[in-house]
Formats: sequence, C-alpha cells, structure tokens
Amino acid sequence: TPSTDKFKTASYKKVSRLDRRDGRRGGGVRVYCKSHLDCLVDVCHSDVAERNWMYLHSDHGFILIGNFYRPPDADDICITSLSHELNQHLPHVNGIVLVVDFNIHHRKWLRFSSGNTAIGETLKAICDDFTLNQLVSETTRQQYLLDLVLSDMPLDVKVLPMIADHKSVFIKIPVEVASPQTV
Repeated sequence: TPSTDKFKTASYKKVSRLDRRDGRRGGGVRVYCKSHLDCLVDVCHSDVAERNWMYLHSDHGFILIGNFYRPPDADDICITSLSHELNQHLPHVNGIVLVVDFNIHHRKWLRFSSGNTAIGETLKAICDDFTLNQLVSETTRQQYLLDLVLSDMPLDVKVLPMIADHKSVFIKIPVEVASPQTV
C-alpha cells in the first residue's frame, strides 16, 4: 500500500519496488541495497509476473539479479515467461542470480516438496536450459522448500530465522563492487 513508501531501514536505500497489479492486497517485491553503494540498478519489471530485474555492476561485469514472487494460485505464464525475460538480458550479463518465493513443488528436484507438479517440471526445464542451480538446501516455510536461489554462479547461501511465515535467505555474491569515492 502507499503507506509502505514510508518504510525505512538504517543504512539501506530502496532500489526497486513492484506492487501487485491484480488489485489484491499485500504482495509485490521490493529490493534494498546499502546506502553507500551505487552499483545496483533497476532495469525493468515483468509485464506478467511480480518480478523485477536489476543489474549489479561488479568487477566481473554485469550480473543479472531477479527478484520474484509467485502466488500459489498464479497462472502458468508467471513461469513460462521467465525464459523470454532471461533471454532478453543474457547478452548483457556475465551471471544470473534469481531470488524467488516460487510456491512450486517438484519432489524429484526440490527435496522438500509435497509432490511433483507440471509447473515444477517447467521451472526445472528452464533452469536446465540456462544452467541455473538451485542453492537453498533446507526448508524455508514449514516443512517445504518454497524460497529458492537460482544461479549460474557459485554463491554463499544461508537460511536464517523466520520472518513472518518464511525463513529468510541470506545470499553473498562473491564479487567486488565499486564504491563511490570523493575526489
């Protein structure tokens, strides 16, 4: 809601915000970064999903960062459109990090799932096509693994204590970023 524009956290600034477009309350995605860094840029938002894309400028070139929430009742287009959006950015980046609350089950791939679903198979195929590895190794909501980190880079990923109804996921990307310096 507009009242969340007033949300502030010490030493961080908002990089990107995408609210739900379907009229339901809550949801949406937002990204913050350390206040002193100017290396994360909001590039675009998906037209069909609660997904935003950013470029992280690093010593390895641009890294694509995707932040995505898929409601449990979402249309399949939320997942099937992922390939097209990744392909749009691929020529410009040297790595991909996708942070997602997918609400998807695929027992053969995601160890803590309630079963196998067709949309889970679709997501697994997309990850295989883009050589994205799933890096979260424990449950994030009750007995299920719903919050994923998909990347073609080696990352340090840790599951931390609960915030609301999900455990938080901490991701460390092993690159150097430029810090602004006064001249």
